[in-house]
Amino acid sequence: MSSIENFLNARSRLIKTFASEKSDQLFALSQDPSNDELREQIHASLKRWFAERFTFTLADHKGTDLIRDL
Repeated sequence: MSSIENFLNARSRLIKTFASEKSDQLFALSQDPSNDELREQIHASLKRWFAERFTFTLADHKGTDLIRDL
């Protein structure tokens, strides 16, 4: 396996772990996308979990992006 594949696999596991551990917050935001306080909490968590810049999106049931590029 190449180093790029290793990196992508590790990143994928980290994203899945983040989504699992923060599922309550992410679900709550999907139910109330205008909740700026919750959005900021998620943003702060993302910055701690992922020190490098990346794109993360979360869509509601209509496909509307709930989290802009962070």
